[in-house]
Amino acid sequence: MSGYDNKGRDGHSVWPVILAGGLATAVIIITVAAVVLSRQRSGDDGLLPDGAERSAAAVNNSPLSLPAERSAVPDACTVVRAASANSLVPNADRTNMRSPDTTDTHTDCAWSAVGGARSRQLTVELRALRAAAGRSATTVARQTFQGEQLADQSGKGLPSSQHVVSRKVIVDLGDEAYVTYSTDKAQGLGEAIVNVRIVNVLVTVRYAGGDVTPAGNGRPLPQVRTMNSATTVARQAVTALAATQ
Repeated sequence: MSGYDNKGRDGHSVWPVILAGGLATAVIIITVAAVVLSRQRSGDDGLLPDGAERSAAAVNNSPLSLPAERSAVPDACTVVRAASANSLVPNADRTNMRSPDTTDTHTDCAWSAVGGARSRQLTVELRALRAAAGRSATTVARQTFQGEQLADQSGKGLPSSQHVVSRKVIVDLGDEAYVTYSTDKAQGLGEAIVNVRIVNVLVTVRYAGGDVTPAGNGRPLPQVRTMNSATTVARQAVTALAATQ
C-alpha cells in the first residue's frame, strides 16, 4: 500500500506485508514504514489544521530531542510497548522486517492480524540519515522529511481507489512531524501515516485496517481514532529512541 511497492522510504528492500480487508477481494499491500510513540493524548492530539504555518509547528514542538546526530537506530520492534501493539492489533503476528541489505541505520517492524471480520496492521520504521554531498546528516534528514511530507500529503503513488482525506502538522513531537489519513473504500481500508524527524533520524508509523459490516461491506478504520493511534505510537517510539543514547 501507499505506493512504496516493496521498498522502504530510502530504497532498501523490505518484505511486503498483506492486510486483508475482510472480503475475499479486499486485500491490500502495506509497505513498511517507521515510527515513534510516547504518551496517550486526548482531544485533537496537538494537530494543526491543513495549511497551518510550518513555523508554528517548529515553535511549539516538544523539547524532547536527541543530543546529537545518531549513526544507528535500535530495533524497531523494541520501541513500541507490547500493550500498545496488542491493543491496536490484537492477536498480531510480529515480524522483524530487517533483510540482508538493511543495517543498523534502518530497521522495520510490523504487527499484523489479517482475516475474518477485522484486519489490522501497524508498522514502524526507523532511519538514521547520513551526511552526503557536503550536507550534514541533519540537513539530509530535513530535506528527506520535507520531500516525504509533500508526497504523503498529496497521495503520491496511491492506487486510484485510495485518497488522502486529512493532512495535519503535529506541533509537539520531535523537531517536525505530520500525520495523514487516507481511505480506500474499494478495499474497506483506512490508513494513517505519521512521520517524525528528530535531528537526523526519521520515525515513520503506519496504522491501517478495516472491518466487515454485517451486510458484508468493508468499513475503514475511522479517521480520528486511526490518526490518534498512529500518533501515540510515534510518541512512544520517539521517547524510546531518546532513551537509547
